[in-house]
Amino acid sequence: MKRPFLVLVLIGSLVSASSVAAQMGGNEPGGITVTGTGLVSAPADSVTVEFVISDLSAMYSGMPMMPEAEATPGAQIPARISPVVDALSGIDGVGDVTVALPPATNPYGGPVPLARITLTVANPAAEQLLSIVTEAVVIAEIEQLAVSSVGAMFTVSDCASLDRAARQAALDDARAKAEVQADLIGVSLGDIVSLADDMYGYGTGTPSSGCEPEVPGMTYFGDPFSGATLPPFDPTRDAPEVQVLRMARVTFAFAVGDATPAA
Repeated sequence: MKRPFLVLVLIGSLVSASSVAAQMGGNEPGGITVTGTGLVSAPADSVTVEFVISDLSAMYSGMPMMPEAEATPGAQIPARISPVVDALSGIDGVGDVTVALPPATNPYGGPVPLARITLTVANPAAEQLLSIVTEAVVIAEIEQLAVSSVGAMFTVSDCASLDRAARQAALDDARAKAEVQADLIGVSLGDIVSLADDMYGYGTGTPSSGCEPEVPGMTYFGDPFSGATLPPFDPTRDAPEVQVLRMARVTFAFAVGDATPAA
């Protein structure tokens, strides 16, 4: 008497499994799915360099300190910062030197950030940026201060071309990977049947690129504990260029006539 019930249960299970498989994409055509990566770069048209100047002799602890003036360009400049500002302003090619007074927001305490100095340079060269950073460090030390953070943001006028080139490079990389996979299982590639941006392809490894999208209300790659807002920059290591990274998840169908390989 229990056999009909078991048969019905098995049939119901098979129907449910088929339904779930369909909902999960079981009816999608077979193929090879890979992730392609494209990284392109171009010399920067301009750069914004940021220095956070701190007083290592003045430590704070407990509740974070707040600035005495509004943290916007044009705020009152502490007298001890003036020599650094004057030195940077006098360097050939440096423009738009501005000063802000960042709050000390590290809840664990630390050196007091006195000012955040930003400047711009058009068509920057590596040697030029190294000279600028060195000057800031040297003058700060003379005034018994420290450059606690150096950041930079590089920009170009034509981000669209870089974005397109990075996407093409990602597609080329995906096809190369898929061809290897196809050769391993003895089939040929057909057309692309699915293409999607990979969310990890935006900004990954390229924090100082001015071509990356910004989200209002969020600060990327800076150090809010020290008052920094731009990505870290090392003139001895980082080239004065804009990099754009794109990743694409691509599915290639099997070529017509090729049998779907057995799992």
